[in-house]
Amino acid sequence: MTLPDDIEQCELIATIGQCELCGKDPSRVRHDYKLVVHHIMRGPLRKKSTGKRFANLVLCKNCHDNVIHGNSRGYWAENRQLALLRRRRPEDLDLKAYNKMKGYGPDRITEEDLDKWADEETR
Repeated sequence: MTLPDDIEQCELIATIGQCELCGKDPSRVRHDYKLVVHHIMRGPLRKKSTGKRFANLVLCKNCHDNVIHGNSRGYWAENRQLALLRRRRPEDLDLKAYNKMKGYGPDRITEEDLDKWADEETR
């Protein structure tokens, strides 16, 4: 049975329970603070990646805007987003599945690519 996208996203948010970038927990801050599911894959693959834990992050609205539009530290490249996923949920990172879904070769994005972002501050 396949769950609708919104149910899968609600389950991911409930499981993670806080912003994976800034660490804020909505139960401990103002009532209008909201978590959203951020799709690392863009364009036509965005919908296909919904529900795939290896292709999504849980972010607060402020962090989501910064990841998409950039901030003073610049745009969040795909590898940087995957590096954040590896740091927060290493058990969910599956580069082979991610590369396959993107139509890349199996080694297009590697652990070494993510290592370049290992020391990057999260904010």
